[in-house]
Amino acid sequence: MRFRIGEGFAPVNPCYKQLYMMATADFWITLAYFTGGLLLMVQMYRVERRPPNLNSPRLVPTTLLLLLGLLVVLGAGAHLLGYFGIHPPQEKF
Repeated sequence: MRFRIGEGFAPVNPCYKQLYMMATADFWITLAYFTGGLLLMVQMYRVERRPPNLNSPRLVPTTLLLLLGLLVVLGAGAHLLGYFGIHPPQEKF
């Protein structure tokens, strides 16, 4: 005889759904994108803050990569919030 969550001796865990979602590969891939975008933003900010070398120009477009990192962080952050049930309001016109 198999027990389901909430029946018999198995206690009901209110965070069971969120814990199950964290066990999926999709969650970890999204978290990796979020972390990678954040690291890209931090590194490009550090490169922009360094004093320029007048003998050789920068070969990497730091501002473009900074904005790309921001776009990745916003998209992955919205996806992560969706895991925990936080969604934008659905208004019907």
